[in-house]
Amino acid sequence: MTYAAATSEMHSMVGRSGDASSGVGGLERVAALLGLVLFLPLMLVIAGCVLAGTPGPLFVRTYRASPGGRLVRPLAFRTHRLFDPQVFDGRGGETSTFTGRLLISFGIVRLPALADVAAGRIPLSALVDA
Repeated sequence: MTYAAATSEMHSMVGRSGDASSGVGGLERVAALLGLVLFLPLMLVIAGCVLAGTPGPLFVRTYRASPGGRLVRPLAFRTHRLFDPQVFDGRGGETSTFTGRLLISFGIVRLPALADVAAGRIPLSALVDA
């Protein structure tokens, strides 16, 4: 299977916004919106730290399996440097940023995914690690 075919297949498995199979209820969406409003000041500080630390995008999306078995792509803050062959040593050298290590240790990497829940793209349960 080619990369393009695999990517196309994965995209087709990801639930679409507002479809009946997404299982995102109104209460989840309201709770996520409330969480976004509550954590907005913290998220702005984190965004500044991520952008000031290293060049690159603020957010990343990775494929995750939701508890229902669907593939979802929640937003998350970027925690790693972009790939640089000059820095990469091939031995699994340190690529996470200082800010990224803090976000991971406090468990707030996926705060931006509340926007996905509020929009109805993913269920809140997809953000919880099993």
